[in-house]
Amino acid sequence: MLMEEAERRGLVPKSYAPLWPEEFCKIDGETAYRFLVEHCRTYEQAGGQDLRFPEKDYIRELCMEWHHCYETGEPLLIIKRRRLIVSWVCTSLELHLAGCRRGKFCVAAEKYEGLNGSQQFIHRVWYVYDQLRRNNPSWKLAKPEYTGKPEKEYLEKLILPNGSTFDAINASGGSFQGTGVTVARLEELSQYAQVSRVWAQAMFVTEGVPGEKRGFAYSVSNATPNEEYLELLRPTA
Repeated sequence: MLMEEAERRGLVPKSYAPLWPEEFCKIDGETAYRFLVEHCRTYEQAGGQDLRFPEKDYIRELCMEWHHCYETGEPLLIIKRRRLIVSWVCTSLELHLAGCRRGKFCVAAEKYEGLNGSQQFIHRVWYVYDQLRRNNPSWKLAKPEYTGKPEKEYLEKLILPNGSTFDAINASGGSFQGTGVTVARLEELSQYAQVSRVWAQAMFVTEGVPGEKRGFAYSVSNATPNEEYLELLRPTA
C-alpha cells in the first residue's frame, strides 16, 4: 500500500510489469482468446447481467486475425453483424495487450459523449478490468486511475497500474493528435462524415518511429453503402 501511494504521488516511478498471471502474458491470439473466454465478462444492458464470452469460432478467428495485424502493423477493417459482440471482443483484446505491455490506446467514435460515444467505449475497458479485479483477487490487480464517471458509463481517460493509457477521441472534432499510439480503434467508421480524413489521422498517429514496428489502426463497422468507406475496402493494385 505504501508503494502504491508513493507511485500515485509521483515519488517513485510506476511499475511497468505485466498485470496478468504469467500464463496470460504471452502476446498472441491463442493466449488472448483463452484470457477472454476464461476470465473476461461483457455487460448485457437489456438484462443487466455480466456475461462470459461464449466459446465461438468467430471470436477465436477474430483474436487470431487481430493479433496478426497487430504484429505486422497491417490495418484491419472489421465488418460486423449487429448482434455479434465484436466491440466487446476488441475491448478485451486491447485490455489484454495493455496489461501485457505498456502502451497508448485510443478509441474514436463519431461523437464524444452519450450512447455509442467514444467515452462509453473507454468505460467498457474500465468495466472489463474492474470485473477482472473483483473476480480474481489472487491476481492482486490495483485500481486504475481515470477521468470521468464510471457510474454514468463514460470515461475520458483510463490509466492502468502498469502505465498503459486509454483515451476517448472525438473523431468529428479532429482530436486525433500526437504520435506513438500503440492501437487506435475507430468505432462505426462507416458512419463518419469524413471517413478517409479520420482514417488517415489514425494511420498517422500509429505510424511509429523509423526502424521500429508501427502501431495498429483498425475499425469496427456495420455494413454500409458509404462510398468513402467502401473505397477503403477495395484492394489496392
